[in-house]
Amino acid sequence: MSLQRLSLEDLLELDNVNLDRYTENFEISFYLFFMEEFPDLCLLYKDHRHAGYLLARLKVECGVLMGHLAFLSVGSNFRGTGIAQRLMEGYENTVVNGYNAKLAALYVRPSNKHAINFYANIGYTVYRTMPEYYTGSSPEDGYEMRKDLAR
Repeated sequence: MSLQRLSLEDLLELDNVNLDRYTENFEISFYLFFMEEFPDLCLLYKDHRHAGYLLARLKVECGVLMGHLAFLSVGSNFRGTGIAQRLMEGYENTVVNGYNAKLAALYVRPSNKHAINFYANIGYTVYRTMPEYYTGSSPEDGYEMRKDLAR
């Protein structure tokens, strides 16, 4: 298994990773935006098939450069194997060592207790609640979670 950059060819096989109720599916333009603007923050973990992937970007808030995780998904057959943690480590190392970012942020559904526990276990804390952040068929607030990356 290996951690690598997400490629255009990989996009065709991501649907197999996106098969649970918490995983959003997006138009191809969503993925292309991240791959064009932040290619080194689009990571894939695979062996002979796609196991998980991550999309992130950089943003500046109050003069502080931070990484912002937009998407993390691990295929159901690969959950509990450490792939999500490896993807997050690759992302955090890139934003710290490649860009000198001081913080990392993400949004998560309060109902997604498994994800909240995962992020808490790797150092993220709930920073604030975003009212009505998630819309669509299952609307709910969102938690913004953050991690201090300063070493």
